Amino acid sequence: MNERKYKLLFIEDDLLDAPYLVIPFEGVGFLVDVAVNQLDAYNLLVANKYDAIILDNMLPTGKEKDFEPSEVDSYGGLKVLQEIEKMKHKPPIWVVTAFLDVEIKAKEERCSLVVEFIGKPFSLKRLAQKIKDYLGQSRKK
Repeated sequence: MNERKYKLLFIEDDLLDAPYLVIPFEGVGFLVDVAVNQLDAYNLLVANKYDAIILDNMLPTGKEKDFEPSEVDSYGGLKVLQEIEKMKHKPPIWVVTAFLDVEIKAKEERCSLVVEFIGKPFSLKRLAQKIKDYLGQSRKK
């Protein structure tokens, strides 16, 4: 019998790394979409039903001028999280960040969708297996 493939949205602003981020997840059976900004994330969330989300805290809005490093929105991940909370389908979320702002984390912790905060760097392979195990356990409940 074929194992169920989980659908994952990886929201990460590093466009150069994005293709490499999906490999460990596809290796354990995920179907992965990648969004590189808030606008891409929102459009994918409206069009698809995801089983899980990995969300980078710092994201550009998606407007062309915002792709300069100085224009990256440190509240970008929080804004995406707030949009997901308004949606009918609410998948579990793993928040990843290199710079964890205490104020942002406090606001994100109030969201019941956040499973875990993960500091960069981290093992993609371990995270892929952790998410797969989590989804498998929650499916059995």
